[in-house]
Amino acid sequence: MNAIERAKNIIVSPNKEWDVIALEQPNTGQIIMGYVLLLAGAAAVAAFIGYGLIGFNWGLFRYSSTTWGIYYALNVLVGAIAGVFISAFVIDALAPSFGSEKNMGRSVQLVAYSYTPAWIGALLAIYPPLSIIGAIAGL
Repeated sequence: MNAIERAKNIIVSPNKEWDVIALEQPNTGQIIMGYVLLLAGAAAVAAFIGYGLIGFNWGLFRYSSTTWGIYYALNVLVGAIAGVFISAFVIDALAPSFGSEKNMGRSVQLVAYSYTPAWIGALLAIYPPLSIIGAIAGL
């Protein structure tokens, strides 16, 4: 399935899309490379443009530099990938406590697709004053 179509379906009709996801065999590499990196990469590019090129005001000072943009972009990208793996490890470890099977592929699948609203919301970082709305969307 197309990553953009999957993200749209998770946002618009999550019940149907989770039923489709449940029927798929999890492929961790494909999920990370074809979905997580795509959405988190788009959010990282938005953060770079927002904080590196457009900038933001803090009181009387204006912050805008490529260094800030690179910092925020790397923060988004590394945080997304690390967040997926750390959350998946925790979910996989706790699965037997909830009567579920230990399956790292399913755990990565759950986490990666569950983070979709946060990565879509992070696109609002392209204009830093709107980034708080994106953070709220991620909740």
